[in-house]
Amino acid sequence: MKNNISLFWILLLVMTLGVNSYASYCIQSKVKVPGRVHQLYDDAQADTLKNSSSTIEDTEYTWQDRYLFIYSSKRAAQSALSKKRRSLKDPKVVQCSKNDLKFHLQPKKSGVSSYETKTFNQRYEKKWANFTLPKLRKRIPTKLRGSDVRVESLQHMNFLPTLNINTLFSHWKKRGIRDPKAIFIANGVYDIEKVRRLVNNPALISRENKNTYIIKAPIYLAHSATLIIRGVTLKASSRDGFFLMYNGKLYISDSKLIAWDTKKNKFAEREHVPDEKILYIGIQKPRPYLLGLAGSMTDMYNTKIIGFGFKSTVATFGISLAKWPADSTMNSLKDHLEKLGEPSGTFVGNDMDRNFFSFYSNEASHVTLLGNYMYDSIIYHFDPHDYSTHLDIGRNLTTRAGHAHGIIISRQVQESVIAQNLTIRNHSAGIMLDRDCFKNLIYGNIAIGNGYDGISLFESGDNRIEKNLVARNYSSGIYVRNSVNIDINDNEIFRNVKNGVEVNSYNIDDTPSRDFKRDPYYQASSATIVDNLIEYNNNSAITTKGGAAVYLKNNTFSMQDPRYYSGEMRSFATHMTSAGGNKNGFLKPGLGSPYSNISSDLIKISRSTSNAIIDTLLDLGRNGNTQAGSVLGYFYGTQHKNALKELELLRESTNLDFVAMEHLGFLWLNNKNTIPTDTNHSTSMEGLTLISEAVILGNKSVAHDLRFLSRLMPITDNMIENAFTIAIARMQKGNVVDPNHIYCDKRAICSNNYVMQNKIKLEVERFIQNYKISGCESYLCFTKQLTEDYRFVTDASLRRLAEKVRTTNLPKIIQNRNTAKKVKRLEKTWEHQVYSDKQKFKKETAGFNLDRYEDEDMERLIPHIRTILKKINFHRTQKNQITLDEVLKILKSKKGLPHGIASSH
Repeated sequence: MKNNISLFWILLLVMTLGVNSYASYCIQSKVKVPGRVHQLYDDAQADTLKNSSSTIEDTEYTWQDRYLFIYSSKRAAQSALSKKRRSLKDPKVVQCSKNDLKFHLQPKKSGVSSYETKTFNQRYEKKWANFTLPKLRKRIPTKLRGSDVRVESLQHMNFLPTLNINTLFSHWKKRGIRDPKAIFIANGVYDIEKVRRLVNNPALISRENKNTYIIKAPIYLAHSATLIIRGVTLKASSRDGFFLMYNGKLYISDSKLIAWDTKKNKFAEREHVPDEKILYIGIQKPRPYLLGLAGSMTDMYNTKIIGFGFKSTVATFGISLAKWPADSTMNSLKDHLEKLGEPSGTFVGNDMDRNFFSFYSNEASHVTLLGNYMYDSIIYHFDPHDYSTHLDIGRNLTTRAGHAHGIIISRQVQESVIAQNLTIRNHSAGIMLDRDCFKNLIYGNIAIGNGYDGISLFESGDNRIEKNLVARNYSSGIYVRNSVNIDINDNEIFRNVKNGVEVNSYNIDDTPSRDFKRDPYYQASSATIVDNLIEYNNNSAITTKGGAAVYLKNNTFSMQDPRYYSGEMRSFATHMTSAGGNKNGFLKPGLGSPYSNISSDLIKISRSTSNAIIDTLLDLGRNGNTQAGSVLGYFYGTQHKNALKELELLRESTNLDFVAMEHLGFLWLNNKNTIPTDTNHSTSMEGLTLISEAVILGNKSVAHDLRFLSRLMPITDNMIENAFTIAIARMQKGNVVDPNHIYCDKRAICSNNYVMQNKIKLEVERFIQNYKISGCESYLCFTKQLTEDYRFVTDASLRRLAEKVRTTNLPKIIQNRNTAKKVKRLEKTWEHQVYSDKQKFKKETAGFNLDRYEDEDMERLIPHIRTILKKINFHRTQKNQITLDEVLKILKSKKGLPHGIASSH
């Protein structure tokens, strides 16, 4: 134990030293700028840029050194410089830090080319035309097969996200349920009726009538299985902690899934949670949810989901696709399941009503969401998150998101399209991009009457916003914060309460809710604003703040006089109107801060640090630390050195380290170049044999895993029996690894000395004797007997969960408390009274304008709404068509409106 603790702290120290050695490198070049451009981050000094227009003579400029490009490594900077040298004056690569001066910033086009929009009809319209309900229903399998449906103790299913299970156990414990059961479905194609018959337990799943089922038990669907829910109503019990987690294929069509209170026999109403606690963990009672894990495929058509989801530890929000949720424990089965790949799905023509989130994803890929109607969600409607890619979010109606945005993508969601959606009357933004989402296209959407901006981009560069209609939103039409290379082209933006377009560079370092190690940002913004129609906005057409850089060309303004421009743009108003700067093209340079941090998700250990870790582990191993070899093997794996990983695990396996045997066994079992067979010549069979040897040597964890192996991996129970037979025969000769196996290649590490051989023989004889005493007729039966008392949820794990809940909630509690104190102090000042009066006047003015011109605006909006509704309804049944009257009723309703003008960003 002492060695293990020392090993942990040494590794932590070495890796920390490596991480802290990072620096940024800049390409520095001389740039022709006005002499005082570095002061452009205050409205009061915006006049210093008056001389920066293209009409000024060269003699009025000065050449100054500026950082133009920022890179995380010197090699990357030098490589870029070799390509960019021709266009720069006296360039060089220099080391820079977050304390350096701001760098000169000029807007440039996004990473989404105009080709994407020019070919939109050919690419997306043509592709989406195939997503009709009759065509999609043909995807659903028609033949059922299999009978591998069992009831298992959830205490044994440690390959599921254990944080989720621990959360439910806290709930079950209060109800006196000590050993909750789950329905485990594997190896076949099933519908819900077949599952009911195979389970044959009305306490877990029962049929109320021909097409209505009540489900009280959680369900897990293995990768080898397909579940079909078609033409039925499922009443999912909230009291009993229903969830459906799956690595397999799930088809839901023409159905209704509803959160059900089995005690009151009605829809399970949500308990009241104060707004300030709505995102706290552990406050809300569990509710049903669907969670597609790695390798899962979800098809959902013409289905209504009502009342699902709650705020808890991991992806319990309603409908979620998450490759592998963050978890408290890891084991070899989880490691195998995670390798199944990103979850994917198709969601067409569904209704989502009163869910916590309507849709959430984490590392999902190739997901299509078309023709869905999302309303009255507690927080968000769409929330694709963390590294999800290639998403088509199109032709959906999102309205009345209770506490946040209609559509949001966050944390490096990329290469996705948000197009032809109607997003109205949501609490915050209609569409939001957040935390370094890049190379996304926001095209042809309508955003009306949202509580904040129509479209918001926060810390998300290289995105294109084109052909959207953004009107009557309670903040700005389009808002860009700390995001560079944004294209804002050919949009219609009118009658928003603040500005038509706002581009802002803003310091958010004091935001308590942001993890800047994981989500670093540039304090810099730039945008090209071209060919837009901007009119009737309450404050101004275009504003920039904080040194944002913009390029304007050929924008049309109407009824904005005298506030065409505000903020830093105010100084250029005369030039822009009299000299035709907007029509002919006008560039306002800006300023940005160097890249001041590296995301903890993207940190790579340097070569010197890597070598130091390896040397440390080798020294520990030579000095008798029995865990060093396994850790070294794992570390080689993280460095993608699989040959060294196998070699190190092989070395430790011959030293009878059963953890190394487990890791090496699963590594070979997962070898994608081999298909598992009964022959002992295959790498996969050798892996299964090593796993069996680990069990023989006393590894109870892997013995427990064996009970599920044939249901989670493409192997059979017979193969497991054969592996034990091979393992016993080999160990009776004093070996644990076949010296003739291709991975040994007659290496000395594959053979054992006389003392070790005797130890191996003693261990295998002990196992054989215990097996005979057990009375089992198979080795698999014996392993189940060995681990029957296995429990992964314990009082200790529940205490750890409670501590995690406390530490997770604490920053939010402190933030809410400090905010309340600050507000209370401010309310006592005369400045607050002045501010309140000003805000009251703005609210009355904005409300008056919106009310006064409502009929006129609706007349203008109706043709656009009618067009987009036709596209949405193309993916819906005739019975579930969304009518224009329904949309207009939502727009005219005061429900969900903000209490006042949205607060300043």
